Amino acid sequence: MVDELMETPANQWKQIRLTNIGRTFQNPRVLEKRIRIRDYKTDVRQIAMIDLEHDAPTLLMTNQMKTKASDLIDRYARRMII
Repeated sequence: MVDELMETPANQWKQIRLTNIGRTFQNPRVLEKRIRIRDYKTDVRQIAMIDLEHDAPTLLMTNQMKTKASDLIDRYARRMII
């Protein structure tokens, strides 16, 4: 999965701006898609993030389809301290 994400062309990744005060890496790039998880009734939203000073992409899975990716990532970043 990581190899597939890293092979995605750069023009498909969208740069966002995070608003957490004091954050060193405020401009990660994200790649969003809907995926199906076995034994789960509906699609989920997969948000892959790079440029967060991690070697591999960070993945966020959510059933929130309408909230902006930057808002979701800001919220979860506070929880996960990423």
